[in-house]
Amino acid sequence: FSMHLEEFCDFISECGIADENAEKCTMEHCEAMFESTRTKPKAKKGDEEKGHGAEKGEGKGEKGKKDVVKKKKKNKKEREETTSLHRNSFFEVVLRLAIAKYCTPDGFKKVRTHDVSEAFKIMCEQNIR
Repeated sequence: FSMHLEEFCDFISECGIADENAEKCTMEHCEAMFESTRTKPKAKKGDEEKGHGAEKGEGKGEKGKKDVVKKKKKNKKEREETTSLHRNSFFEVVLRLAIAKYCTPDGFKKVRTHDVSEAFKIMCEQNIR
């Protein structure tokens, strides 16, 4: 399971989670939470030291070509991981949105609840359904 920003924004809109009148739950806040929660690439030791021969198609015949194909698939997977939310990150951002929407003061300075689990329950019942 993975979700890109466009799909996430569709989800937020369809569920009515973003509230342009709220202090901390506008669509911009939702997008910022997506960006801060999404999977980040892990730097691998020695990546910058590796040669680039296989990338350029150089190498020993078919093996060099296979290396290029593997590298392209690996790069595509890494891009996918760095621009999307995975299952656990999706749950985290939904929980953070529930806190922002129902645990913090809104435009009228009212707090709906101080309990995170209650905020999540309210979001599920009123928004996600």
